[in-house]
Amino acid sequence: CKQVQNPTLRDRMRCAIASIRFEILSGQIVVASSAVYAIGTIPSLTPSELELISQTESFYAVFFFVEYILRLYGAKDRRAHIFKPFSLIDLFSFWPALVQIAMPNSADMFGIALPTLRLLRILRLQRFVVDFESFKRLQVALGQLPTNVKPSTLAFARLLLTLGTLLYVSSGLIYVSEYRDNPQIPDFFTALYFGLCTLTTVGFGDIAPVTFNGRLVVCASILIGIGVIPLQAGELAESILSTRNKYPVSNREVLLDSDVLPKSKEHSQYLEDEAIKWKTQFDALQKEHDDLKQAYRDMELRSRNSEENNR
Repeated sequence: CKQVQNPTLRDRMRCAIASIRFEILSGQIVVASSAVYAIGTIPSLTPSELELISQTESFYAVFFFVEYILRLYGAKDRRAHIFKPFSLIDLFSFWPALVQIAMPNSADMFGIALPTLRLLRILRLQRFVVDFESFKRLQVALGQLPTNVKPSTLAFARLLLTLGTLLYVSSGLIYVSEYRDNPQIPDFFTALYFGLCTLTTVGFGDIAPVTFNGRLVVCASILIGIGVIPLQAGELAESILSTRNKYPVSNREVLLDSDVLPKSKEHSQYLEDEAIKWKTQFDALQKEHDDLKQAYRDMELRSRNSEENNR
């Protein structure tokens, strides 16, 4: 932006929206709005508390709407900008709330569609980990030195953000699918507990979905978790293994766990051995995950057979 000579208002707007400070502010509001949505599902809230939450949601919706308009105004190609994935996510982040403000009876017209779209706000945080440069800008803005930002850190952040996003969205979908028909899931936080048990394949059995949509969400969450999480964990392991070649350590002695490691060559070998050990432990956990899943299926099959025999 500093390289633009005689910048127009549109250029200045584009630079302001693309600044890391504004991105951090937008990310903080995304997190806050996601928390407010969850709190708003608690049945014991008083009318005044519900009104406060509704006003807060309206404020967030207006903020996201203004941000969308500013991004669209500052875009070089507005038509192409509208159909970008992040632009569509921005649209979904405010559109449901504005519809509910304009049409108070929209819940009866659209059903669970509006709450479902509102859950997609959390996907806006993916902007920070879309590539290494975006992640590096964030880390530097938060006080990290540029030399301390490594690809392995980005891979770890992607893994954590994927886990959090999958857990939040799946829990929200379970809630909007079940809360009317299932007294066991009266709020988002109960759905969060159930979603966590589901994604970790623990399955205590104290809560179960009763609607078709709820069971469909549970099945989809398990399949997505099995497919996405090991893939990103493998990328993290590869990033750790490749770090020693791209970012060699200095020849000074390194202190780790109160042990003095030798020079850089021995330290690199130590890091490689640790990464291989970590990958071996991950493979063991994956096998335990598969065994627990099979045991859960066997237990469910025996339960069904027992019910049929009792009949």
